[in-house]
Amino acid sequence: MLDKCIDQHKKPICFWAHIVGFIIGVYGLWVHSWPLIIVAVVICILGHLLATSMGKEKTTLAPKEPTLPAESPETPSKPTHKPPEEPEMPGEIH
Repeated sequence: MLDKCIDQHKKPICFWAHIVGFIIGVYGLWVHSWPLIIVAVVICILGHLLATSMGKEKTTLAPKEPTLPAESPETPSKPTHKPPEEPEMPGEIH
């Protein structure tokens, strides 16, 4: 759970919302203003919620692109390389 929360800080909206919320919160504490402190907390929570909602895959009505089926293990695949040739020995007659 902690790794998901840390990954959200990679998104700029969450990062900047927390920075702005922190600045407003520190200022609110400095001037002893409860409304500023509450606004700071709300900004941080909104940034977190926006980052969470942006991380979820959006469902659309459009069909997904078709994908090729994976190759099954029973189906032999053609080798893409040829085996290395044996080096010639000096003095060997062909």
